[in-house]
This record gives sequence, C-alpha cells and structure tokens, in this order.
Amino acid sequence: MSVTPLTITGSLTVDESAAVLRAAKAAMDAGCRHIDVSGLEVVDSSAVATLLASRRYALQNGFDITFSPLPQALTGLVGLYEVGGLLSRSGA
Repeated sequence: MSVTPLTITGSLTVDESAAVLRAAKAAMDAGCRHIDVSGLEVVDSSAVATLLASRRYALQNGFDITFSPLPQALTGLVGLYEVGGLLSRSGA
C-alpha cells in the first residue's frame, strides 16, 4: 500500500503551525513517511519548529520522516538556527 505524502504549501507561520502539526501527526499515523514542503512560500521560525516537532513525533513512534528539498526561505532559517543536521535526512 502506497501512502501519499503530506503536501504543505503557501504559508507556515505561527498562525498555521498548530494545524499543520496536527495534520502531519495524522498523516504519519496513517503511514505517511514524507512531507512535501517545497511549495512553502511564507515561513517564520514556527515552520522550523513544526518540522522538528514532526520529526520528533516520528522518531518517538519508531520511524523516520523525510522532507522534500526545503524552499530557500526555510533553508535560511534552518541555517540560522543551526538545525540542518536534525533535518539532514530530509534532503535539505
């Protein structure tokens, strides 16, 4: 059975982070092991926190999660906070 990746597009800021994390957890519980974030256009530090929380949830539940190549704005924040190593399997 193939599970469709969760796709997150548009904005991932403090306003969307709780809903996106809930969606990510639900998708992972359904078998999703990849989150496509390539369509994110507007991000803030909450986006980084949401990805890290998603990864932590996956690891706590015995599996890994990958993320599509991060868009430039998100790559900048990941570098700023020096958490690229935590998302290194994501293709970032």
